[in-house]
Amino acid sequence: MKTYSVRAKRWEHGWELHIDGLGVTQSDDLDDAETMVRDYISLDLGVPPESFAVEITPEPQHEPHAS
Repeated sequence: MKTYSVRAKRWEHGWELHIDGLGVTQSDDLDDAETMVRDYISLDLGVPPESFAVEITPEPQHEPHAS
């Protein structure tokens, strides 16, 4: 089974989900990220959403430095 790696990057309106080798989609929160990624890949490649694995890795959050 093919596994797609996804980098989740936080932004002010939710999460950008960078799917390795395919593209980018978005999600309001990480709880919905896998569903959004599966929908994107399924539609883009024309394959069933249960025919592949998804591995989502959130990028570390950078806190602003206090002055």
